[in-house]
Amino acid sequence: DLLENTNLVLCEEKQRIAALILESIVSLLRTEIQQGFRAYLRAIKENKATFSRDAMNNFLNNSITPNQRKYRFGDNVEAIYGRWSYENKEYMKITSRGGIRVNVKHSHYAPYIKQLAQSGDYRTLIEELRTTRKRISSSDITKTVDDSLIATDLLDNTDYSLSIITQQDAASVLEAIVGLAEEWRKQGAAKLFRGYLRAVQAGRTGLSIENMRKHFKFAYDATSAREEYRKRTSGPQLGRKQVARARRAKADPIALDKLEQYDSAEHLVYGYLSDDEEGDYNSEDELRERKGSEVITKRDEETGEEKEVKIKRKVDFRDDELFQDKKSE
Repeated sequence: DLLENTNLVLCEEKQRIAALILESIVSLLRTEIQQGFRAYLRAIKENKATFSRDAMNNFLNNSITPNQRKYRFGDNVEAIYGRWSYENKEYMKITSRGGIRVNVKHSHYAPYIKQLAQSGDYRTLIEELRTTRKRISSSDITKTVDDSLIATDLLDNTDYSLSIITQQDAASVLEAIVGLAEEWRKQGAAKLFRGYLRAVQAGRTGLSIENMRKHFKFAYDATSAREEYRKRTSGPQLGRKQVARARRAKADPIALDKLEQYDSAEHLVYGYLSDDEEGDYNSEDELRERKGSEVITKRDEETGEEKEVKIKRKVDFRDDELFQDKKSE
């Protein structure tokens, strides 16, 4: 019943309440602990006594210190990402660092961040992130914050340079975009973005908070960036290719050479990627099933009839698709 969200044996109200409390507790823990707990339940279901004991011991040993791993940009929405579904059609609220509520629902194949649509596009969000204001007498004095300081705050979950509420709100919206929406479209996006932030933090030439829209392939937004998508300079498929290039370069020195020739900025970011960990690129079975089960309605161009189509996301690419000429892309 716990694995399948049914109430075949959990027939009493106090049992169902206990199950909901347990699910809430587990959902707040790190992804690997959630996976360990589900493995434990599957072992019980399959009557694997020894394995279930080992799995439970592993779960307990790891959950005693849930904050042992250092914070990573994206962690603040990790629990929400782990239980996300295409059926989330109503806006849910995430409290930001600055106190606003970041509203998110599922729309057009991925989590949709309402605040981004209100601000117009990523440019406004980036401007808010980089601008601090102080009121002196009757005048508002604005100042652009150093990009390396912003990158440090985003990486460490601190607010030393993000000193005003609008900056903190922008940081939270950006984390929801990267850790929830972009990660849903292409798992590995958050890892790649953290590498980008580390390169900015180090002051690498050509990389900045201001031009991250150019180098990190966000999916297009609903307004001004749509033209960019038509020109194939942004969009979810390009983002999947970007993640795939970095992953291929990790495994193949020849691909790493190709990456340097293809895009010097991507090659710079590659040097700041963390070591690969389990779950960086591939969802566990349950989440993968949820990602792949979205069904949309399409109209047949010839007959005009509407039919349901299951989404298929291409995540594996040939080298000639990954490292083709950028102008043709």
